[in-house]
Amino acid sequence: MKIDELASQLGMTPEEIANRIINQVVDDLLRRKSEDDEGGYRYDASSDFANMLREQIEKTIREKIDLIATEHMGPQVEGFLRTLVFKPTNRYGDRTGADMTITEHIAAECERWIAEPVNFQGQSKAESQDGYSFKGETTRLGHLIHKHIHYSIEQVMRDAIQRANVTLVKSLEETAKIQLAKIAETLSVSVKVKGS
Repeated sequence: MKIDELASQLGMTPEEIANRIINQVVDDLLRRKSEDDEGGYRYDASSDFANMLREQIEKTIREKIDLIATEHMGPQVEGFLRTLVFKPTNRYGDRTGADMTITEHIAAECERWIAEPVNFQGQSKAESQDGYSFKGETTRLGHLIHKHIHYSIEQVMRDAIQRANVTLVKSLEETAKIQLAKIAETLSVSVKVKGS
């Protein structure tokens, strides 16, 4: 039977029949019919093929977006950052210094942060709860170096104590066994039976 004859018997056009067949094939490929274990409830779920197809599409889209961003947006952002100029002002908006590029600004902020006075907890006056009694004992860099040295010494000492404990336990155990063996050799057991 030809498609034209089938279409005329069903009262449909050949295009409508082709669309229905395509829709059914796509539905069978992308959906999986499942049943609930208990009540026999049927539900549709994505098929493994549909999941794989979705993942591949998402991967391709991500790759294209990354490529576009790298080729087109990257140079524009880089050029913008190179030409970006900071104009330092005081809190009233009055100019206070020379213009700086973003690299110079970041370097100046890092230097300011590292050299900022901090208390023994590593907090600056603005971060501290002390208020008027704040005492800047060292710089932030000095505090970080002190913390790192303290941590390193603590780790080394902890490892040394652990190794010493293992060695001492073994030595004490061996000494105790030797002493107990000597005591056992010197003991003599005698049994006397009282006469009847």
